[in-house]
Amino acid sequence: MKGNILNFTAETAVPAFRFVKAGEAQGNVKLAGSGDAVLGVSMDVDVNEGNRVDVQHDGIGHVELGADVTYGQALASDAEGRGVPAEGASGIVALDSGSEGDVVRIKVDCAGSAATASTGDETPSTGDDTPAGDNDAPANTEGGETPTEPTEPETSGTEGGDTNGNENESSNEGA
Repeated sequence: MKGNILNFTAETAVPAFRFVKAGEAQGNVKLAGSGDAVLGVSMDVDVNEGNRVDVQHDGIGHVELGADVTYGQALASDAEGRGVPAEGASGIVALDSGSEGDVVRIKVDCAGSAATASTGDETPSTGDDTPAGDNDAPANTEGGETPTEPTEPETSGTEGGDTNGNENESSNEGA
């Protein structure tokens, strides 16, 4: 399996190879139902409520089918989180044909589908640009990940002092 795999907490029991949706709390997921915006597909392990669940958000993954599906068909979730034919376009396409109960390869691209899902964060975006490095700003934590930004040293070690804090003498003095 190749692609972006994110870690979440299971808000409900999540069987292997099932579609999941955003849970009630940020960083949580639960089994997707019919018509739900799919956040991704669970990996190859059954997970109990409250435990970590790995979710494939994009790339090539696997899903258990809830109906007959043909190669290239767009998929959606049934009431049990299994893959079924979608009524329209979705971010998930079958890479194999199969029948109910089969586990088939899928192309997962849930970025568009998940954009409409509730993440449990009810704070509206203000649209303002917060300067990078402002640690008081709320983090955008799509999918439960906490972004980190590299920190820059306050001095580069060559402007006004060496790495020990000593002032550098200019070699061009008096020239």
